[in-house]
Amino acid sequence: MNYISFSCNLFSLFFHTRVYVSEWRKKHEKPRNKFVKLSD
Repeated sequence: MNYISFSCNLFSLFFHTRVYVSEWRKKHEKPRNKFVKLSD
């Protein structure tokens, strides 16, 4: 396997995972953030 293509694939996988996780967090952490603000 070509090392450069392997690292590119790894990077793109990592990048897409980060994007997906941050999108997921935006959706799922909003209520919690509201709750925290409310309790403050």
